[in-house]
Amino acid sequence: MHTYKVQKNLPVQFLVFTALILLLAVVSYERARVWSTPVALWSDVSGKSPALARAANNAGDALIAGQRFADAIPYLLRAVEADSRQIEPHYNLGIAYLKTRDMVSALPHFQEVLKINASLQGGHFGYETRFDIIVGTEATLGNLYSLRGQMDKAIYHYKGALALSPELSSIRFNLAQAYQRSGKTELAVSELEEMLRLNPSDRGARRAILQLKNQ
Repeated sequence: MHTYKVQKNLPVQFLVFTALILLLAVVSYERARVWSTPVALWSDVSGKSPALARAANNAGDALIAGQRFADAIPYLLRAVEADSRQIEPHYNLGIAYLKTRDMVSALPHFQEVLKINASLQGGHFGYETRFDIIVGTEATLGNLYSLRGQMDKAIYHYKGALALSPELSSIRFNLAQAYQRSGKTELAVSELEEMLRLNPSDRGARRAILQLKNQ
């Protein structure tokens, strides 16, 4: 039977190195646990670095993806507070407010997206428009103003969305409805006919045209 004697005079460097390895193992396990999901990752980073707008926005974005809209709002407010000139936090905050049925709070953030985009286009060389966000913002503002009965503003924003993505039939249909509600039947029919030109099998557009022409 072999016996082992414990060395009483182990070098201090060895003891420190061993303790460091154990500490790193614990920290690595904790990181793996905390960062096991996008929400946990960005919530953790945002919590430790509250001034990082990107981390706070990414936390909110992950929560939106998980349909935790109310939980996303504090992170997105933090992102906007940290850097109010970034487009994405305003857009995400508008979405989060809409999903919690707070249209009043959502509206100014969608408006801010367009203001920032216009500012960046005018003064920043090499800036590229985020078409997905801008189209979504224009269409959403069109819907919000339509719900408020402010049809001129709704029409303006629907047209803004279609200027960037003319193939989006749902937005063109909403524009046609806005024209109809404004008493501009001929313009409504024109938009519906454009829908048919882009998609001849669109039965909804064909029915809507017949209804408007038979009024």
